[in-house]
Amino acid sequence: MGYTALAHLRHFMATRDDYVRFAELFPLPTSLNLFGQDEHDRWLVVAHAMLLRKYFSGFDGDHSTGDNLALHKVIRSLRKCVTDPELSDDDWDSMEANVRLLEQMTIYNNNGKDIPEKQIMEDELYSRYLHGNPSAWNRRDPSPHAHDHATFSATHGRSTRMLNVAELIQQYVDDGDLTLDPVPTDVGHAEDTAPAKE
Repeated sequence: MGYTALAHLRHFMATRDDYVRFAELFPLPTSLNLFGQDEHDRWLVVAHAMLLRKYFSGFDGDHSTGDNLALHKVIRSLRKCVTDPELSDDDWDSMEANVRLLEQMTIYNNNGKDIPEKQIMEDELYSRYLHGNPSAWNRRDPSPHAHDHATFSATHGRSTRMLNVAELIQQYVDDGDLTLDPVPTDVGHAEDTAPAKE
């Protein structure tokens, strides 16, 4: 059983609140030592990366898989819940696409091969921290500094993008265009938040 688009937004905003509380207690480091990250700071970055992972799951392929809280799915639910005369269908489509496209902007050169920052961090998360994927482990850059730099940079970008989406939702709430108060008929069908057919 799934839930309505509005309940989807409530779920997302609740996890945003969790992340903000975590970040207040354990702030994401703002600088990186390229010659060897401080152990405390390094593990803070990894913890933030793991908490943010769900918002960026399922960005590849047909975008229909991945975590329910992936930002492109959150944008789709927001689109169902608000009517904004200032945003055209093209604007909404671009907003949904941009949360994916930005993931591929930074490229690292490793032994003559161009590797997206996202791939380096994903391989770290899936081979060492969240899972034990052997393919991800074999793809890893041999330099630990590359891992730390990519994870630091990508995590800062992901934190900013997730909070920006939450800020957009909150703006609609503050303007009176969206109400997130729970209602008894909150439970719906899974297709309420399923990705639109492309």
